[in-house]
Amino acid sequence: MKKLLLLLCLIPFVISSQTKHPLTVEDLWAMKRIGTFDLSLDGKTIAFSVTTYDMDSNKGNSDIFLVDADGSNLRPF
Repeated sequence: MKKLLLLLCLIPFVISSQTKHPLTVEDLWAMKRIGTFDLSLDGKTIAFSVTTYDMDSNKGNSDIFLVDADGSNLRPF
């Protein structure tokens, strides 16, 4: 589970490293952010929240996703 969490945390850095430019405020607003997470009682599923932001409207939106503990079968809740 720690490997999956580490992978989920590194995704924004891997994606942003594809374009070589200094990090801007716009880049920060464009990044999706992983929030809280929890493991199901049987240990087979992880639920986590992902927040996206809209700079123009100055608002954020959080969605909940489910993924199997082995990292497969990512789906919205």
